[in-house]
Amino acid sequence: MSMKKAILGSLLILLFIGITSLAPSGSHLALLEDRIQMRNGMPQTYGSQITSDENGKQIVYQIKDPQYVNQRRREVGLGPIEDYLKRWGIDWTIEQKSN
Repeated sequence: MSMKKAILGSLLILLFIGITSLAPSGSHLALLEDRIQMRNGMPQTYGSQITSDENGKQIVYQIKDPQYVNQRRREVGLGPIEDYLKRWGIDWTIEQKSN
């Protein structure tokens, strides 16, 4: 594991602990979690990371269970993914579900 990944992983753990004791913004933790997942080649959880396709068009990096992304975003204080992606000129077409 590279030092950079180890440091980011440690920061994620510290932020997670802080969520319960110092109450930092859950949205900050979500963004960090997505960034770490993307850098490790894993699907992201909250849909905050944008990448480019082979033609240079901006797209959402792969999301784990994308049909539930708005439910997860709401739980950490993020707005709907549709609104977030409009800023990037990306249309979101996956129907959302809830448990």
